Amino acid sequence: MPDRDIGGEMEINESEDILKGVAVLFVEDDADIREHLAAFLKRRVKDLYTAVNGKEGFEQFAGHKPDIVVTDINMPVMNGLEMAERIKRIDEQVPVIVITAYNDQNFFMESIEIGVDRYILKPVIAEDFLRVITDVAVSLRRKREVELLRKALDDSMRLQSVAQLIKGLSHNFNNILVGIVGYAGLIRMKLSQIENKEISEILNYLDTVEKSAGRASELIRHLMTFSDRIECEKNDIHINDVVRHAIEMIGLSFPKNIRIETSLPDGLPYINADGNKLEQAILNVCLNAKEAMPEGGELKIETFSNTEGITAIKIADTGCGMDEETKRMMFDPFFTTKGLVSHLGLGLSITMSIIRQHNGFIRVDSAEGKGTVFTIYLPVSRAATAEFIV
Repeated sequence: MPDRDIGGEMEINESEDILKGVAVLFVEDDADIREHLAAFLKRRVKDLYTAVNGKEGFEQFAGHKPDIVVTDINMPVMNGLEMAERIKRIDEQVPVIVITAYNDQNFFMESIEIGVDRYILKPVIAEDFLRVITDVAVSLRRKREVELLRKALDDSMRLQSVAQLIKGLSHNFNNILVGIVGYAGLIRMKLSQIENKEISEILNYLDTVEKSAGRASELIRHLMTFSDRIECEKNDIHINDVVRHAIEMIGLSFPKNIRIETSLPDGLPYINADGNKLEQAILNVCLNAKEAMPEGGELKIETFSNTEGITAIKIADTGCGMDEETKRMMFDPFFTTKGLVSHLGLGLSITMSIIRQHNGFIRVDSAEGKGTVFTIYLPVSRAATAEFIV
């Protein structure tokens, strides 16, 4: 029995998945060719738009912004090259594939100047047609990945600079607050020795000053926690401490129409984790839940453990839920949606990366209209396991 080319099969499957994520505009004036190739292509791509001439094709492009354009050359009203030229003026990054029977130098020079990316020679064979479009889709995906990774790197460098700036400003501001709180305390001590109505009112004002300073100090603590996230190490920690701090953070940004409920039992074993990164993972899931509940709802966060050395965080929302495609692609860093859930992709990809760094895994249960449940499973620390053994 011959060995299977597993690597080749994986590449084919990946290419098919990439093709399923692109929208294609196919412009062809010959009805038979258009219908035949469109039927062949439609079940293999995300969206397919067709047009009978360049003018209609350009209108379709302007209305739908497809990822790839495939066009014939000789067509009534407006030919394919003129349409391609107009499309490239709008977005020069859109790949244009030309179907042609021409092989003269002038044609190729003109098409190169316009920016045509690939050619398919007539007569068109369906398999060759699909192969060229797939190659272009894969190339487009790789280009977008590079752009997103470059942007992520730039963002990371900016984030590090911002984090250092926040840390410095927070430290200085905190010193100022210490002075404010300290002098407010001295004033209180002096005034409390005097008894009259006006002094009593002043003491009430001091209460307000001290409470406001306390809230400012708490905000600074959160900012300094954010700035420290870049440089953190794993330690034996209680998962409930991480969850409680994450809840404090989301409480600052969640609207009042989202009710947050928790179930955090005592006595859970320690986990060996980077608390700040784990908090980031939890926040990403919670922000996704927030986006899924624009009209309000309930977010429930609970923790639990089992006898097999696993501690878990369960985050459930009553939002819009996810369809099968979204569930399949949600951890892809380059996946985005145009619906209610807009924080998918990079945020959840980071969450998955963090959980994998902790030797954990994530289970997702979701259905359209029925909400979503993320369950994050993490191994308990070796120290905690040793305690159980003893």
